[in-house]
Amino acid sequence: MLRSTLKKLLSPKPSVPVRPTPARVLRMEVLEDRSVPATFTVGTNGLTTIQAALNAAAARTGFDTVVVPTGTYTESVVINDTFGVTLRASGNAIIKAPATVAAPSDLAALGGAVIDVYSKNVTITGLTVNAAGSNANAGIRVIKGGDATIRNNTVTGVNAPADPAFGVGIQVGSRRVGIVAGAGNAVLEKNKITDYFAAGVLVDGGAASATVTENTIIGRRGLNGGVTQYGVQMSYGASGSIEYNRISGNDTGNLGQFDVSAGVFLYQVGAKDVLVDANRVFGNEDGILVQSSAGGPGSIVISNNQVYSNTGFAGIDVIDSSDVSITGNEVYSNDTLNGIALGDSSQITVDENNVFDNVLADGIYVYGGGGNTISSNVSRNNGYNGIFLEDSSSNTVASNTTRANDQNGVKVLRGSNNTLSFGTSNANGFDGILLEDTANNSVTNYTLRNNGGYGLHLVSAIGTTKSNNTFSGNDLGDTN
Repeated sequence: MLRSTLKKLLSPKPSVPVRPTPARVLRMEVLEDRSVPATFTVGTNGLTTIQAALNAAAARTGFDTVVVPTGTYTESVVINDTFGVTLRASGNAIIKAPATVAAPSDLAALGGAVIDVYSKNVTITGLTVNAAGSNANAGIRVIKGGDATIRNNTVTGVNAPADPAFGVGIQVGSRRVGIVAGAGNAVLEKNKITDYFAAGVLVDGGAASATVTENTIIGRRGLNGGVTQYGVQMSYGASGSIEYNRISGNDTGNLGQFDVSAGVFLYQVGAKDVLVDANRVFGNEDGILVQSSAGGPGSIVISNNQVYSNTGFAGIDVIDSSDVSITGNEVYSNDTLNGIALGDSSQITVDENNVFDNVLADGIYVYGGGGNTISSNVSRNNGYNGIFLEDSSSNTVASNTTRANDQNGVKVLRGSNNTLSFGTSNANGFDGILLEDTANNSVTNYTLRNNGGYGLHLVSAIGTTKSNNTFSGNDLGDTN
């Protein structure tokens, strides 16, 4: 045992291969091309114009700021910076358009703008843009795929455009020049826009979108020579939201249903979402006008607005449209023909609105079309009828309150197959409900009290279904 152990200890050990030490390699990572943001101030370092300062910023790599000190600068500018830029005023900085504002060479159809934005990641803030005395088609315009935040500016005087179809305070996108050149996106916030010819804000074309919020937008009233104008227009497939704005003064004396100015105008929208919410819309012809639009792919929602003191066809007017939601609005004290009007439209929902004190007006007026839902509204103290359906069929009128209207609470003239249910119609000047020259309607679960005529008045109303209605105190009786 001892001999064996000694033998193991004295025996030479097998050699162990030594692993070579790898040569050290110095690895150098390529850093990003990082540039410290720079500020370029107009009037310093040879930058005598705003455009010169913008060009200097665009020549650098990275996001920069151009500061415009107090003063008046007569020029038009283009923002075309690969990395984005902030253009901001320091003090009372005014960009005054020259008499002739040239159109971009590749976008002649659009005419000229005082500020054109072609870049992404652009902010414009604190400036006054004055186009008075020039032929500018727009004050600020975002096109060619530009993306901008435009905040706390004043835009005024775009009232003599080279093309009378324009005259726009702030424009986002355009349907005139194709999807690529006509693309634009913007946030428009807390701007004051006045004295424009066609529109305070225009968002135009299927490649255009904007958030329009907390702006004050004032039209020209009688100074526009009878030419229609709009506070905010979204059109031809544009999308976005219009919220918390004050919009007034778009009133050119046209009192008909068509060719009327409006505070908000939606035309041929609905492929993408459009929201009009919580605005104060007053002193226009139509307050909010929706025309030739169809929701479905996208939603069209008119909600929680205060619409008052307008003078055109309606406070809220929907023409030749479908799948629009009108909900939670207050429509009052309008000197229009109607509080809310639906013309030749279908699948419109009018829900939980408060419509009152509209002089010489129906509260809610539906003419032509059909398949609409009028529900849970209060329509009171209007000059004509609380709710009036004319030549319209297959509408649902449910859970509404019509009270103290000068004529009828609810009137149905011609049309057929309308359903009236679960409402109250009290203290109206004429009848609680009047059905005239109409067929196959139903009136169920209604409360009809203290009306100046009948509770339910049927005049050549064949095939009327009546059940579970409550009557009291109607001057001419419960029903004829």
